[in-house]
Amino acid sequence: MFFDIDGTLAAGGYGNTYIPESTELALKKLREAGHFLCIATGRSQAMAVDYMHQLGFVNMVSDGGYGVTINDNLIGITPIDRDKVIRLIRECQSKDIPWGLQVNNSDTRFVPDGRFEEFTHDIYMKSQIVEGLDLEWWQPVPAVSRRSRTGHYALCLGGKRRRPCCATTGMRQTYLIGKH
Repeated sequence: MFFDIDGTLAAGGYGNTYIPESTELALKKLREAGHFLCIATGRSQAMAVDYMHQLGFVNMVSDGGYGVTINDNLIGITPIDRDKVIRLIRECQSKDIPWGLQVNNSDTRFVPDGRFEEFTHDIYMKSQIVEGLDLEWWQPVPAVSRRSRTGHYALCLGGKRRRPCCATTGMRQTYLIGKH
């Protein structure tokens, strides 16, 4: 059985997230009945692993389907093609759209200035301002073993309401959300 975190296992929303007792009881009964239990989340592995452990899971599909943890061992995360990420961010830069980059399965987003947080007021992930952030330093690197790869994502904000307009999240291809 596969369970999402947000709104399924965890209630309350960002900043007020909690695990209901009813969830813990249901998971206990499912385990006792011998069911295979697994988290399936769009969150990065780094942002979901604490919930996995808190709830007693050892298996997880993360990063929108591109990360796999089995028996508490991160097997790997398929990264986005570096050139596609750089092209996406260069487009955001050319349109003066705030952007952020999460690399190597961390819990931190790198941003070139404070505009990203001004527009998002995001409490989900830490942001670290790196003035003059140069994308050429970033290289996808192996994480856990020679077979594993790390996940990466970029998020740009745009449109009239400054909502997310383009994002990549550990996927092989860039996808677009919202209006440009």
